[in-house]
Amino acid sequence: MFAALPLAVDPSGILDRLSVAAWIFDIDHGQVVWANRSGLELWRAEDIAALAVRDMNFDMSASVARRLRQYQDDFVRKQSVFSELWTLYPGGVSIGIERGPFIGVQKGPLRWLGSALPVGPEP
Repeated sequence: MFAALPLAVDPSGILDRLSVAAWIFDIDHGQVVWANRSGLELWRAEDIAALAVRDMNFDMSASVARRLRQYQDDFVRKQSVFSELWTLYPGGVSIGIERGPFIGVQKGPLRWLGSALPVGPEP
């Protein structure tokens, strides 16, 4: 995933040290394909494999699906970056987050790099 970056180290190790949750989401497949440690904690997942098998499309509302498609369209047309307040439900637990930036990652399928800080009670 990071092979194209001109770095001497794998940045995933650096990203794992961040307290900010970060993940890469594949909108077309409704799947988180990578997350740092804080992201795994936020999503209440033991590891990336456990998170990647979750079908986020299964119980996604129509309005959220429309919003994500709008992100795709805006990124493809204008390279837009998004930051918003959202509520996630990992493991059925409501977590308010300030999410952003939500940046398109274009290598193969269009995927999104999301990051978030919890707002309100800790996850």
